[in-house]
Amino acid sequence: ISFFDYFWFGLHDPKQPIREITAELLRYSLKMIARRENTMRTRCVMKIYETAVANIQNVKEDILHGSLLALGELLETKSELMLDKYREIAELVLKNKDHKDKLVKRAVITLLPRLADFEPEFFVHNYLAATMNYLVDCLKKDERATAFLAFGDTVLAVQDHSQRVLQFLEPFFNIVRLSLQA
Repeated sequence: ISFFDYFWFGLHDPKQPIREITAELLRYSLKMIARRENTMRTRCVMKIYETAVANIQNVKEDILHGSLLALGELLETKSELMLDKYREIAELVLKNKDHKDKLVKRAVITLLPRLADFEPEFFVHNYLAATMNYLVDCLKKDERATAFLAFGDTVLAVQDHSQRVLQFLEPFFNIVRLSLQA
């Protein structure tokens, strides 16, 4: 068992705060190994990725939530190793967008801007419309605060493609206007 295998105990803990703190610890650990030799870094990052992907198929919400948090931390590192895995990660995240569990749904919403930031060009051409429509839909329902932040962060991540984003601003501002009137 390696050092990084221990993170899965916390990432799959039944308690949300423990999963989130463990994800934060994973982020700092990934930053530390980013300075290490390539072989060690590659092995650790790929092991985390493979375990997260395998566990996303799990039906238990806490395991799915922890695995999504781990993928988010891998995206946060902007590791070149994740470039080859980007499409798979994006598809796994979007596959869980309508999950019934609030924490899983919140994790998906917060991962969308990270996906946009990691590979903006590819994201714009393949996932922007679905993402923005989904976030606008979330603004009308639950997880509104998270969706508001994710919408803004996604726009910032793809700001070089502002023409593609403009079509989503009107529905967004209509919801903002309605929210202020309520």
